[in-house]
Amino acid sequence: MHNHDIFYREYTRWAEHAFFNDPEYATVKAKMSPAELARKMTNALACGSASKDGAIVKRTCKELKIPYTYKAIYAFLNTPDEAEEAALNGALSHARDS
Repeated sequence: MHNHDIFYREYTRWAEHAFFNDPEYATVKAKMSPAELARKMTNALACGSASKDGAIVKRTCKELKIPYTYKAIYAFLNTPDEAEEAALNGALSHARDS
């Protein structure tokens, strides 16, 4: 499983918790589901275009043992899994041999 998916699932879990236990999320809850928020934030953090300043991001990072910095979050979300890395290395090797 790709780190992006791992982060998304953990973020969704904490978003569900926040939506039902934290009144600060009432406005967001009225506009989107926890999964929609998780997808939007995970994608934005992976692109480096979202703020990490929120309880859900902080809890997600803590649970996944990711340092709570933009650099660490970005690196985690953009690290290829083993299958992707093997495919990329195979493609590069094939290109060099051609």
